[in-house]
Amino acid sequence: MVNNIFKRLQGGRVRGDGTGFEVRSIGFPASLARYFKEPRVGFLETYAYWGRIVDSAKIDRRTGGLTSGPAQANKDYRSFRRRLALGAMAILLVNLAVGLFARQQQHAVMDFAVDIYDTAFISTNYVHLAQKSFQHYANERLHAVGPDEISKANQDLDRALTELDVAIERSASSQARIQGQKIKANIIELTNIEMNSAELPSRLSTVSQSMDKLADRNAAVGLRARDDIEAFSHDADLLLLLSIVTSIMLAGLALVVLHRLIARIVQMAAYDSLTGLPNRFQFRARTINALKNLRVEAGTLAILSLDLDRFKSVNDTLGHHTGDLLLIEVARRIEKLLSKKTEMVARFGGDEFVILQTAVQASDAGTLAQRLTTTLGAPYTIRDQQVLIGASVGIALAPENGMDPDSLLRNSDVALYHAKADGKGRYTYFTPEMNEDRQSRRLMEIELREALEKKDIDVFFQPVIDISTGRVAGCEALVRWNHPTKGSIAPLKFIPLAEETGIILALGEHVLREACKEAASWSRPIRVAVNVSAVQFRSGDIDSLVASILRETGLEPDRLEIEVTESVLIEDKDRTMKILTSLRKLGVRIALDDFGTGYSSLAYLSSFPFDKIKIDRSFVQNVTRCKDTATITRIILNLATSLNMSTVAEGIEESEELDWLRGHGCSEGQGFLFSKAVSASDLKLLLGLQGALRADKALQWKSA
Repeated sequence: MVNNIFKRLQGGRVRGDGTGFEVRSIGFPASLARYFKEPRVGFLETYAYWGRIVDSAKIDRRTGGLTSGPAQANKDYRSFRRRLALGAMAILLVNLAVGLFARQQQHAVMDFAVDIYDTAFISTNYVHLAQKSFQHYANERLHAVGPDEISKANQDLDRALTELDVAIERSASSQARIQGQKIKANIIELTNIEMNSAELPSRLSTVSQSMDKLADRNAAVGLRARDDIEAFSHDADLLLLLSIVTSIMLAGLALVVLHRLIARIVQMAAYDSLTGLPNRFQFRARTINALKNLRVEAGTLAILSLDLDRFKSVNDTLGHHTGDLLLIEVARRIEKLLSKKTEMVARFGGDEFVILQTAVQASDAGTLAQRLTTTLGAPYTIRDQQVLIGASVGIALAPENGMDPDSLLRNSDVALYHAKADGKGRYTYFTPEMNEDRQSRRLMEIELREALEKKDIDVFFQPVIDISTGRVAGCEALVRWNHPTKGSIAPLKFIPLAEETGIILALGEHVLREACKEAASWSRPIRVAVNVSAVQFRSGDIDSLVASILRETGLEPDRLEIEVTESVLIEDKDRTMKILTSLRKLGVRIALDDFGTGYSSLAYLSSFPFDKIKIDRSFVQNVTRCKDTATITRIILNLATSLNMSTVAEGIEESEELDWLRGHGCSEGQGFLFSKAVSASDLKLLLGLQGALRADKALQWKSA
């Protein structure tokens, strides 16, 4: 690398055999150039050269002048002085060139750093995006049953091709670009394969494996580039030595700056800028080496994927700066728990940390995970504020769960997902059954999208009863999915999946439209309540959607009631309040759902005048059994009355519960005591029973 860089020096050239460098334009012995390759030999040769010049002249020891020594000395005296001056000037020019070279090296290093980031971050990330899009295509293509579904799958294929084009364009490796072009050609050929072709699965698998290899190649280029920077750092140290020997401090200072710059670039390429922990690329390199050792020596390797619980709420409520300070403190706590010899932690981004354990027993990973959840769950003091979060951990072991970094990370992520789904603040070991669950969730996502497109999602209605009169005061719209082969699927199974995948936006719009359309056709002008997800609020246009559907269906705004939970309010209070205010201006009523089960901040009630508070069923079903629950419920009812808000009790199933609620001033109620959720047609029949649903009639209705 040094030989090639020397081309930049004015008047110099690299020898054809690549063994050294010659400087021709500044008129000093070529032996000085040996400093660049062999500093010690170059110094001896230069010393001998100047020694021969001095010895050729005879100097008067008394006067210091030239005597009548050899003729050659008399002739060369003035030449000697000129040569000495030229030599000194040459040395100064060399050092000046070194200083200029050091300055140029700064630009060269920065250019090299750009190549690193280009390959390691942009190209590799786009390959991963192309892999995800291709995986979506493969899943949809394998389940496609007609041209329309194949056409839809091809949209994901087009997206994969676009992302692959970007990865090819940004790749710094010619071999990676060639490989990428081959993969692109193979992907394009997939569009020509018939729908039920027997070769389709194998072709899809081949392309997927090729994309994995392309991602590995790009990552390897990034790692090699990092090694080149470290090698260049060593060469820069040689230049620093040269500048010290020739006593030109300016050149030395330039090389010191250059050395620090290189160290900073290496730091940026291999470490997280916020926490100082190793990043994804260094973690991958360490894991590859550890797996190589594992193949030689029997043992166990563990990868622990760690995700912080409730971190997003910290960012949303206290700000991103506080969130960054929290991440730094989390990194410090994790490092204190690890052994530097056999364990390392890396930050992959956001609140995601990954830990590598080598030379351990399987149980050691669980022990560390338990210590992590306990330590990270302890309170933090950030900027004079106490912060409480938690941590969930997923564990994958080698060789049991894989022998390559991608498989182990993927499996630890799957285990992490299950740990969070089981209640957070815990750890889970990966098992093969988890992959089956992951596949079933992916299949459910596809089927849910199809059901929504085919309008196979039904909207049922549960009556809300005026407790004082026993008459129907309104209805709550509830979504129902009756699968053609699996039967009725509980909302608790597919609603979280819809929120996670974004399907909730289309699903929520469908429920809102159907509820408003049905309510507009009822014989009585009662209200209809519709739940709105936090994801819908984050989309930012829920108020515009409500206004559009009200105009479309002709439903009066005051007959629509939007139900929100306390979790919606805490994510982005200012934005949420702005949307709620916009809905109120339309004339829509707002209800606070499941009050008492979330954060239960009274600030929400004072900052926004809700029309109604819904008391969760967990309180209602224990009011006659638990004194403390009855006290809390009584306080909620009194609070609502003081704030001029009506109340709805959910999940009323026994007449004793109804009597207690009526006696303590609850406005409305709903539950199986009155009616289960019914279809739109059954609801119209129900409303025809003179609007009264007393307990005895409700039982008759359910039995009928």
